[in-house]
Amino acid sequence: MFLASAPVITLRCPGEAYDIPLAVHRARLAAGYAKCRHCPHHPAAAGQSLSGSAAEAAGVDPGESPRAPAVAALFEPEGIRGVYLNQLDRPLAGELAAAFAQELARDLPEIVRDDGAGLEVSAESLPEWGEGVRVLQAGVPGPTIVLAQDERPSSSDLARGVCLALRRMGFQVVDLGIATRGELGWAIGHLQGVGGVLVTGAGKGPEWTGLDLAGAGGAAWSLPGRLADVLRTWQTGVVRGARRSGGLRSSRLRGEYLAQYQPWCHALRPLRIAWSCAARLPTRLVRQLLQATACQLLEVETAVRGRPREGLAERDLQPLVDCIQRERAHLGLWVDELAQQVWLVDERGGLVSSDRHARWLQESEPGTGRPSAAVPRLPSREAAGGALGQTQVAQVEGPAGFHGFSTPWAGCDAVGTIVRTLRALSQSDRTVSDWMSH
Repeated sequence: MFLASAPVITLRCPGEAYDIPLAVHRARLAAGYAKCRHCPHHPAAAGQSLSGSAAEAAGVDPGESPRAPAVAALFEPEGIRGVYLNQLDRPLAGELAAAFAQELARDLPEIVRDDGAGLEVSAESLPEWGEGVRVLQAGVPGPTIVLAQDERPSSSDLARGVCLALRRMGFQVVDLGIATRGELGWAIGHLQGVGGVLVTGAGKGPEWTGLDLAGAGGAAWSLPGRLADVLRTWQTGVVRGARRSGGLRSSRLRGEYLAQYQPWCHALRPLRIAWSCAARLPTRLVRQLLQATACQLLEVETAVRGRPREGLAERDLQPLVDCIQRERAHLGLWVDELAQQVWLVDERGGLVSSDRHARWLQESEPGTGRPSAAVPRLPSREAAGGALGQTQVAQVEGPAGFHGFSTPWAGCDAVGTIVRTLRALSQSDRTVSDWMSH
């Protein structure tokens, strides 16, 4: 009698004209149904829904997903960052990775429509991405996306969600494991991938995590730019573009990645290098490159915490300066967690400006002489990568501390910057301050 009189709970998905039972609602939530993110009954939206007047006062579109403002706040100029679990967890990372995959799919030259005949239809002939579905042929992997992560404990958890989402979108995932941003960018080009994801909280404290996204050739996605397209795709809802999931394989390419820099390490001066980096991997990479040389890497202990993008505070530099003076080092190098941002300190403990460092590297490049033009400085890593794609541009400068080069791959890599710096300093017995004064 009690069961017969119990009320039947029904819900309605946004934009649909029919009700669904609670069981279907829960099943759609578990499956990542696209319309769920706009539903006021979504668990993440509990207590966040605003009335029309409150939404207007808050500057939020009443028809917008209650989660949208919080997710939009995670998008920073050079990536996605949020506090692990509180702001960014595995399911949300998967949603954002799926939106990234859909944006990459828009760039693919062809889409195969599931019409039984395997007809290939040009992407330009389809009115919307959702109208075409790629059907992966048996035994043929989908387009390749390279996945990597940094050393933070939270990165492995998010990487699982990202990997699953990319595969569900029909992409072949190549997992590099723990890698630097330079390794990821090089691997995308080496494997002829269409893009890559690095799970990282670099630039923030140890409780943070996030995603760095890259397109073909390892070019970074930034704001404003392609990163804004990812947010817009997430807000409008991701449409799964393949009927069969892509594959997964692991790949370890570190030896091949370092081999491109090995020839540049020949004939280096016996330099003493004061070294400061919060992550262990960049230190191991540079040590491996210098093991056959007479150079010494003098490590300075550095706490893992947030670092400013536009400059270094005195407290960041002081341990490095003390090491330079104590060990009579020839130079000091401060490197970020991702092995992209490099700051140079001379033998006196003075910080060399990013633009002067870039100009010195340009002038010291073999066969270039002393060019009169300054190194182009661009506001974002995406803009810098786009400029390097032009054959006439060999070197650019992104945000402060980011140096990009067209070889051996078009992008920003601290390992390449460091090797070029040591090679430039080894052209004579002059000091860094002497080079900078001319």
